[in-house]
Amino acid sequence: MAGAPPSTRLVPSGRHVAGPHGDHALSAIGYGLGSAFVYGIADVAGGVATRRAHVLTVLTGAYALGLPLILIAAILSRTAVPSVDGIAWSVAGGAAEAAAAGLLYLALASGTMGVASPLAAVVGAAIPVAVGLLTGETVAPPQALGMVLAFGTILLIAGPRRVGTAMDRRATPLAIASGGMFAVSFIAFSTAEATSDPLAVAAIARVTGLAIVAILAVAIARPLVAPQGSRRLVGAIGLLDATALVLLLLAYGSGPLGLTTVLISLYPAVTVVLAGLLLRERMARSELVGVGIALVAVTLLAVS
Repeated sequence: MAGAPPSTRLVPSGRHVAGPHGDHALSAIGYGLGSAFVYGIADVAGGVATRRAHVLTVLTGAYALGLPLILIAAILSRTAVPSVDGIAWSVAGGAAEAAAAGLLYLALASGTMGVASPLAAVVGAAIPVAVGLLTGETVAPPQALGMVLAFGTILLIAGPRRVGTAMDRRATPLAIASGGMFAVSFIAFSTAEATSDPLAVAAIARVTGLAIVAILAVAIARPLVAPQGSRRLVGAIGLLDATALVLLLLAYGSGPLGLTTVLISLYPAVTVVLAGLLLRERMARSELVGVGIALVAVTLLAVS
């Protein structure tokens, strides 16, 4: 290095960040929205794949195909080995994320995607936001308004659906449980990323998740390889999920827990739109309004 940066600051997570606050806010927004966009696509694919094969088979194949990409990126970037605490939080995050993804895919496969996805997002975002506020995170007034509007977006997208149908009554508890596990994974990943390289965290998390789903699949005598007609879809899920995970970790490295989680939790907007276009799930007027409000929320969240 030619010299030290002109200034550094200490963010609430404990990591030193160089440069102006606005740069990091924009990075968190870019990575967070990128993660939400990719997760939204992956969730539709995961729900469709789980209608064709067992969820453990889908996750095993997706994780097995996505893991090499993360490992290669970590090796090429000469990623440092995390501390013991970093490894522990990465393992916890990987285990919780695997559980969350499995529960969400089951919910998406068994009910209306426009119900399951937003419901999981509301639960998954509310807990980390509360934790962030309780641990002293602060946001500017425009960002606070943006977070409120983002929550409103998720609720608008979830609200008009046929939650009284038998399919959605089965999917609702799965979605709520998925949201709870996503909340655990978000908190764990945010904590791990505070002291560790995001690629190292992603690699440890994905190895953990793959080990868990593969062991469970063998234990209940489910195939580890997806049926011939679903293998390309499972491969796409693996690529999308690995990409979304790395973007998520980069987002947490650039922004606070609460604000970043709200951004990532906008993924139902993508899921609902794709489900409407590809699966012919009808979009209600309030859902369209919710997508528009999401754009306003993102603009406000970008204000530093």
